[in-house]
Amino acid sequence: MFSMLLRGIAPIALLLVLFGSTIAGVSAAHESNNRIVFQAEADADASGSGTINYVKGREGESNLWVATFRFAGLTAGSTYTVRAFGPGGSSPIEICSFTVTDGGRGRCTAQFPDLPFLGGVTVTGDGAVALRALRAQGDIVSSGGCREPDQAGGTCAAPGR
Repeated sequence: MFSMLLRGIAPIALLLVLFGSTIAGVSAAHESNNRIVFQAEADADASGSGTINYVKGREGESNLWVATFRFAGLTAGSTYTVRAFGPGGSSPIEICSFTVTDGGRGRCTAQFPDLPFLGGVTVTGDGAVALRALRAQGDIVSSGGCREPDQAGGTCAAPGR
């Protein structure tokens, strides 16, 4: 009786393992993590880093991008805006704005529904670029899987293609 039960369960367990790993691989194709390190443009003392991560919602929920940035060495009391853009400066979008503390530090976070293929990110204040990060210069490093459907300009291939 016990051996009959095992013979019946074994094929089901095998199918779950095989299809479970395939499903996990396809799900991972929806994730994309981008680590960003900014380079100073105007003020050599300015610095910053952050992440922009794609989060796939559960069925019936929205997919979205979550961004978090931290900065130092900026002009106290000034307001700065973080913008992302595609390759060659195309399709810029405003991500978030922040006001710098007396100690020269600032941070901002945002959630937003869409993002072009990430070619770069700028931090501007008083009409001038203070910090810049460019994928082509290695300032933006992506990990995780690719978004599906693939983005224009994307450089990765998601599982199942």
